[in-house]
Amino acid sequence: DPVGKISVWTSSEGNRYKIFISDDGGGINTAKIIEKLEGEGVDTSTLSEDEVLSSIFNEGFSTQESVNNFAGRGVGMGAVDAAIKDLSGTIKVHSVLSQGVKFEISLPENYFKV
Repeated sequence: DPVGKISVWTSSEGNRYKIFISDDGGGINTAKIIEKLEGEGVDTSTLSEDEVLSSIFNEGFSTQESVNNFAGRGVGMGAVDAAIKDLSGTIKVHSVLSQGVKFEISLPENYFKV
């Protein structure tokens, strides 16, 4: 059985709160993302690594070859991005291949007042 670690922590910065979610898995294969983007006719030669990684939030984007119960429809990350934007927030993704992924969600403080 594979074993992994998922970490969640928060911080505040000015009038925003940040939520971090990370894992110690395999990271995101940016070469596979680039291959998929180029297959869709996108010129990736000028894209930064951050721009390549951010493409996972594009509506309909998936690197899965086939659809299964968990992936392949290109809905999940786009839906996450849309929900966060609806809250006036942002999401960033950081990845190191073979080391893991970290998502950084930033939301205005007014969503956390009790």
